[in-house]
Amino acid sequence: MYCLLTNDVESISLVTNDLNLANAEKVYKVGLPRLLELYNKYNIKSTFFITGEIVEKIPELIKLIDINIHEIACHGYSHETDEAFDILSLEDQKRQLIKAKSILEDLSGTEIISFR
Repeated sequence: MYCLLTNDVESISLVTNDLNLANAEKVYKVGLPRLLELYNKYNIKSTFFITGEIVEKIPELIKLIDINIHEIACHGYSHETDEAFDILSLEDQKRQLIKAKSILEDLSGTEIISFR
């Protein structure tokens, strides 16, 4: 059996709809390690769509993901309300993507080719 698994790695709380460092630290210290452990146990490969903003706050987070097993992909720069991708101008969207892609490539050491 096959399935497609993707994950969003960001610091926004779906419950409170806010971005903060505490959310990012919880992703880094609790959520991502648990998920990677589960994937490793069942030999699951996945794509991790990561915002540039979360790895700027916690650069070590990206090192948890083994790029030989999983894909690191771009999830924009941030989910700040005033920077929501769908309300940005085309030029601002381009700037945000270039910024996020650059951050992710610098920290992961791999070319980022996917975006969501």
